[in-house]
Amino acid sequence: TLLENINVYGADGINEFIYESEDGVLFYNNQQTLAKDLWFYPMGRTDSMYVLPDGVVNIPTGGFYQSKFQEVVIPSSVAYIQIDAFYDTKSLNTVTFAENRPGTVVRALDIRPGAFERAVNLNSVVLPSRYDNFNRMIFYKNSKLTSVSVNPGGKYGSTKDGMLYENTKSGRVLVYCPESRNDANLRISNEVTIIGTHAFSGCKITGITIPNSISEIQKSAFGGYTTKLTENGSDIV
Repeated sequence: TLLENINVYGADGINEFIYESEDGVLFYNNQQTLAKDLWFYPMGRTDSMYVLPDGVVNIPTGGFYQSKFQEVVIPSSVAYIQIDAFYDTKSLNTVTFAENRPGTVVRALDIRPGAFERAVNLNSVVLPSRYDNFNRMIFYKNSKLTSVSVNPGGKYGSTKDGMLYENTKSGRVLVYCPESRNDANLRISNEVTIIGTHAFSGCKITGITIPNSISEIQKSAFGGYTTKLTENGSDIV
């Protein structure tokens, strides 16, 4: 756990490297996918912020295990974040995904369930517009997460107060309210038209005001717990 840097050095006559290092972090040139993977971020590093280099495609299981940075910036080249990639990163509080730069290949982003498990101080995530397959379990055991936002132009969007919705043919479906929200009276944005299945599952909210824009509340939207719902100031549950 005291290891701070890993450096790979070249050798005469060798032009292609399976492993390489950048600023003390180890990367793997995957011979099967022909892509560059993060391989190991030394746990002894004390960076307050880490910007993953452009060109990395995959963040593997345990790639950032117990890392100490507070903020991480993930480039648009990243297409896969595997289960437990950020496991137990207790200092991490902010995750930002860079948007595509002009002329770059647009890759869909796949974040596996449990990718940020036990990142117990994570409170803010900004997802890119290319993210297209939300699973609430990617934020499993993120007990301080209060805001998830999405850059505009994709399948998902976000309300001003940090809740996630999906753009569908039927309207904007609220799909996720961070579980650590504990509002006494949360007012759902009138840009949302449907409250989706399990949207509020596990939340600690004690009161919710539902606007006229809501046309449907789907099964288990409130995850089986009792809360006070109001519509235009009148109690409905």
